Amino acid sequence: MRDIGVMILAGGKGDALGLLTKHRPASAIPYGGKYRVIDFALSNCAHSEISTVGLLTQYAPTSLNRHVGIGRPWGLDRRRGGVKLLQPFGTRGSTAWYRGTADALLQNVNEIYGTRHTLVLSGDAVYLMDYGDLLRAHEESGAELTLAVKEVAPAMCERYGMATLDGERVVAFEEKPRRTSTRWASMGIYIFDTPALLKRLAAAGGPDLVYHVLMPMIEQGAHVAPFIFDGYHEDLGTIEAYYRANMDLLAARPPLNMYDPLWPVFTHNKERAPALFAADAKVSGSLISNGCVIEGEVVESLLFEGVTVQRGARVERSVVFADTLIEAEAFVRRSILDKYVNVGAGARIGGEAAVTVAGKNAKLPAGLQVGEGARLDVGVGLGDFPSLHVAPYAEVMRP
Repeated sequence: MRDIGVMILAGGKGDALGLLTKHRPASAIPYGGKYRVIDFALSNCAHSEISTVGLLTQYAPTSLNRHVGIGRPWGLDRRRGGVKLLQPFGTRGSTAWYRGTADALLQNVNEIYGTRHTLVLSGDAVYLMDYGDLLRAHEESGAELTLAVKEVAPAMCERYGMATLDGERVVAFEEKPRRTSTRWASMGIYIFDTPALLKRLAAAGGPDLVYHVLMPMIEQGAHVAPFIFDGYHEDLGTIEAYYRANMDLLAARPPLNMYDPLWPVFTHNKERAPALFAADAKVSGSLISNGCVIEGEVVESLLFEGVTVQRGARVERSVVFADTLIEAEAFVRRSILDKYVNVGAGARIGGEAAVTVAGKNAKLPAGLQVGEGARLDVGVGLGDFPSLHVAPYAEVMRP
């Protein structure tokens, strides 16, 4: 057990994820056929021998709270330390809705005291990292703050905060610039000396950790050190990024190795029977979870637990959440189907160029034709479709 506490920022809505975060935060989105996104930060803590974790939640926290519970899958159910779910609360005469990431930390300073170092993490990225390596680098540098960075292509800079490095120091920082000369993207992973963090939070002129803590530190000449990470890391901030990160798992050699017996990703497992493949089922290049019943064809797709693909149906290059039913002769291509979706018999969902999304509990009528890039609302029903044709990029929303 190391002298370090962790604060995971897990309350973000993730607006660019659209229907996937209509009733859950970005950190609670299912990923990889079995997991939730938050599992990666928590599993990294468990393997890094960090046992004091604060989970800062806010937007639609029920799903995340239910999944994490008392932290048993990650060994965080303990009397000393463990995981604490830190939601905003009100007192007489005031409400305490978090105004931003720095404000969320400031409202929970009582949970930050007591450890020499504080690791602040984003809860909406998938990666495997030994935080012990980061801690050692931080201690050796003597910095107030160490910022984890990764190298990205110039076209990716608009998605990240971009750091300029001068040897062992971060000397400039731009938040999601259109163009930049640096190639080092912030991973949303920060390790502070705890006294320095508390001092900076108290002096912050605003609610945001990047704009009102990190950037002023750099501008004032504080010692901010970089930690260069060369492993897989994907911030699941958009539908396309989320879809791509799932498809990455289907590569012959996946860039994110979830099969390492020395570094498993822990999660809250449901008791499901083994997947069942009918005699004439066809499955290739796919991840199929427990409880699935496959009678049709599945190609280069990820199916979460309890998905049924009936005879004659085909699922191609898609991500299908738990307990979704794809009826006979339906065809689902390059789509994301949330939990409890029912795709009617003979329906045709999705296309080639853009990802199509159906929200949780969507009921799609038999014979429906849905073009690429379309959005079908959470809970949309059979009577919400004025015709059996949904144009590419169109939206079908509940009244």
